[in-house]
Amino acid sequence: MHFLKVPFAMDRPLTKGRLVKSYGHLHYYELDLRALGAAWSWVEVDKPIPLRPHRDHGISVALNIYFETGDGLTSFYDGPEEGEAYEGETLKNIYKFNELTKVSEFRAVRGDAFLLDVSQIHSVTELKGPRSFIQASWSSYSLLQIAQHLIPG
Repeated sequence: MHFLKVPFAMDRPLTKGRLVKSYGHLHYYELDLRALGAAWSWVEVDKPIPLRPHRDHGISVALNIYFETGDGLTSFYDGPEEGEAYEGETLKNIYKFNELTKVSEFRAVRGDAFLLDVSQIHSVTELKGPRSFIQASWSSYSLLQIAQHLIPG
């Protein structure tokens, strides 16, 4: 399983804190919520720039709660264990589309919450606008372990 839509209701809007880090048009802001031992961030991608196929580093599972989606298509792939290094990095976690087989995909809408196995190869393409979402992330749990805590029954 690469992703799971999670039942979620937004009771009130949240505000972002100080800017923590940026990679070009991708911005992470501090968000002070500490549920399930997760690290929480407010994430903005302020231009419709696609994310090439990659594996996230430093986290294994992410819960994204979407405010703006840019109508992007998130896809997961099977492919080689090791990819290429991103410019200026040593971790080889970037992949070429022609080396991959798409295995699942989804298109989120405003208010959706998706639990993602970001240790798997994934991309975000077909963007028509900016994206913003709150992200809870975990580094030492699997998608199924987190799902058991988030979804009743």
